[in-house]
Amino acid sequence: VSYEVGAFVEPISCAIHAAKAMEVTLGSSVVVVGDGTLGILHTQIAKLRGAAPVILIGKHRKRMEAAQKMGVDHIVNIDSESPVDTVKALTEGRGADFVIESVGTAATYELALAMTRPGGRLAAFGITDQEEIMRLRPFDFVLGERSMVGSCAGVGNDWPDAIALLRFGRINPTPLFSLKVPLADLEKALLEGKKNRELLKIFVLPEIHEWQEF
Repeated sequence: VSYEVGAFVEPISCAIHAAKAMEVTLGSSVVVVGDGTLGILHTQIAKLRGAAPVILIGKHRKRMEAAQKMGVDHIVNIDSESPVDTVKALTEGRGADFVIESVGTAATYELALAMTRPGGRLAAFGITDQEEIMRLRPFDFVLGERSMVGSCAGVGNDWPDAIALLRFGRINPTPLFSLKVPLADLEKALLEGKKNRELLKIFVLPEIHEWQEF
């Protein structure tokens, strides 16, 4: 694979590990909260495991366009529609079988839980500030028989699995490419990525001398 495609081995391994931890099954509904690179990659692994529908919750236009190009079944813009109402409408009123939180705030964790059906499972993936606390009603877990599993990184066979998926074209990450920048501009690129939330993957290449868009 190319260097650009190979740069996705690590994040894809993280998404693989989360899907294994959740035990995503054929025909199950999956919601991913967060339209960053990892959020979109979570949708791709869910699709490969046979989930249907796969739903992405986001708010960044270019990121959501990239997810659409990669075949996400339904995209919910959190700024213009209710994620909870839309997910319930797409799942016959039940909520999703599996929900992955891939943002890392208490508010988005609470949203993710609200979209998880009775008997469903929530994957805690987004990393919050250490002091951040989410509101949680034990009632929802006990009577709803919901569960939560944590996942943060790919390990062991997740890496060769990620390489195989890229090598044989099961995942095409090119819609996630945003910019190429020279090594000398690394600091500027980091600041640009922080400022422009529409950007996804920025590649730092020592052999180029100017910024290039994909």
